[in-house]
Amino acid sequence: MLWLTLFVPRGDLSTLKTSFSCRSVVLTGMAGNALRKIKLSLSWRMLWDKRYMPDAHFTSGWFCPSTQKVSWKLRQQVPRRGGLFRGDGASGSLVKRINNSIVRKNSKKWGLDSGPVPLAAQESLLAKYGMTNEWKKYLTVLNLRNYGCTDRCVLTEMVYVHSKLLIVDDAVAIIGSANINDRSLLGNGDTELAAVIVDEAEAKMTDVGGGIRLPTRKFARDLRMSQWRKHLGMLVDVKTTGVQRARTAPSGVDIEKPLSDSSITGIRRLSEANRNAYSEVFLHTPRDSHKTLTEGRELAFPLKIGSVERDFSTVPKLQPKYMVHKRVRLPSVIPSATSEQSSHDVILSTHNVADAIRYLRDNVHGFFVAMPLHWASYQTETPLAPAADSMIAANGLEAKEAIV
Repeated sequence: MLWLTLFVPRGDLSTLKTSFSCRSVVLTGMAGNALRKIKLSLSWRMLWDKRYMPDAHFTSGWFCPSTQKVSWKLRQQVPRRGGLFRGDGASGSLVKRINNSIVRKNSKKWGLDSGPVPLAAQESLLAKYGMTNEWKKYLTVLNLRNYGCTDRCVLTEMVYVHSKLLIVDDAVAIIGSANINDRSLLGNGDTELAAVIVDEAEAKMTDVGGGIRLPTRKFARDLRMSQWRKHLGMLVDVKTTGVQRARTAPSGVDIEKPLSDSSITGIRRLSEANRNAYSEVFLHTPRDSHKTLTEGRELAFPLKIGSVERDFSTVPKLQPKYMVHKRVRLPSVIPSATSEQSSHDVILSTHNVADAIRYLRDNVHGFFVAMPLHWASYQTETPLAPAADSMIAANGLEAKEAIV
């Protein structure tokens, strides 16, 4: 079993090239391990906690320079992310490599020749035998998200995990600075540092679920279980308007048995339910139905007056059922000694904070959300690099309610 909290784009983010090649052997090793386990009908699981980008504005000078450049780099992984999970080439897609292993394992039963099966034929075969999502038995891709509120608005943000952590079989932990990409791992890019921790404390054979017993070690096992408890919301220890403390693990999830089918299924169901709950309240959170990077923001943020740019200094709209609309009368002319006060009616749209927070608390449990693997699936071009270096403070922006 692998537990990862990593940033995994394809290609080198230091260039504008859209090449989907990745020469690092890490993904090849992961896919090869999966192939061997699938072929021998052995249990193999990978839970991948993957960040995709901050929810904030990422196209203009609203950011300070460093944040803006980081956001631009993160945007580059969207077309490349397709290569990792849904790429066109079998050599560059972990999902397609797993699917290839599943087809190869069943080739004799399905009456196939011993030669390679084209990718299109693989997809057709998996669909024919009801195994289109069979790869999900081996790979679960997650994000982390939280929500909160003020007295007048409801907010949500991705929990941006910058650490790089890999835990293998509750026995080995690798903690360091390297990402799984060519820039970090080929040796000719960034300087990286990592600690590989294999301790001798409480090394023993352990039942990890699924009928599997493995040699585990205290540090890696304790770290993995504490991470699960944290992300499942069991370690929330402060009063918050966001995710509330969970008294127990979700139904079916046994933290001590990560390889059990019920644990993996429980985490997957929880993350999908959380993703759906956020989509029920918010317009702009990433989801598979958004075909481009900006689709959600175009729904949630109004245009600036006299501009084609979105006004990201406003509070984003929520789904209609969580908005309150009221008519108010505002002054049109500032009165003076020679003029009378005039006014006009406007519709003020604000958040229904009580109902939105009530729904989120009833339906969001822990921080896991399912990664929307088809989000921005129509976004094929590499985004342009940022041009402005203005500071957020210099713009004098303050959050304000949207007037519709």
